[in-house]
Amino acid sequence: MPALTVAEDGPRRLLPGALKGTMVLAADGAGAVGHAVIQLARWAGATVISTVSGSEKARVATVAGAHHVISYREDDPAAEIRQVAPDGVGIVAEVALGANLALDLAVLRSRGTISPYANDGGKPVEVNVLQA
Repeated sequence: MPALTVAEDGPRRLLPGALKGTMVLAADGAGAVGHAVIQLARWAGATVISTVSGSEKARVATVAGAHHVISYREDDPAAEIRQVAPDGVGIVAEVALGANLALDLAVLRSRGTISPYANDGGKPVEVNVLQA
């Protein structure tokens, strides 16, 4: 039998409790993708942090189930996320990679995962890949 792709195997790996102990950052928790990320991550047992642009959107992310909601327009969102997740977040579900990459890298734990869904027409993204 051939190996399954992530997309084919994903539903079997994302089960209730599968993300227990994992901190997940859902970018734009008030948007459609962020909203779905919050709900799926909660269902799988993760602690969910969401970034939003203001108080109205914070209410939407909270209703979706985010444990912690942080405005990226106020103060220092990286410091606020690090207060909630001092060891960093394990998974970032990103909808605006170019705009948010610096924040994502500032809060990502060692060996964490950034899963970009889109780049929101934002700035180009360059990633250095080191060879061992």
